[in-house]
Amino acid sequence: WAQELAKLAGAFDLCVDSAGGEGWAGLCDLLKPGGRLVFFGVTRGVPKDIPMRKVFFKQLSFLGTTMGSPRDFQAMLDFVQTHRLRPVIDSAWPWEKAEEACQRMERGAHTGKIVLKIS
Repeated sequence: WAQELAKLAGAFDLCVDSAGGEGWAGLCDLLKPGGRLVFFGVTRGVPKDIPMRKVFFKQLSFLGTTMGSPRDFQAMLDFVQTHRLRPVIDSAWPWEKAEEACQRMERGAHTGKIVLKIS
């Protein structure tokens, strides 16, 4: 996916990631020299390999972050409401198929959120 994105959009100054996992190496490929990768989650797990040579030859920066202050959170909520932002929903699954939904996420076959419905 990283190579496909690079063909479509070129390189990036900044990537923001909430998934972690194997996708990290692809994000390092997408960054321009001097680029920054900001991360705040490990939904897909801890990256097994960090491409160290790319990090130092491209002089990349990694920045871990959290949610911020209560004031930051309120500002984010106001922004979402003002601009009517809505999350991208990939699919909705009944609770009984939660294992299949998790397998979809583990394969990286989704784009957006996977919703579990509890009846």
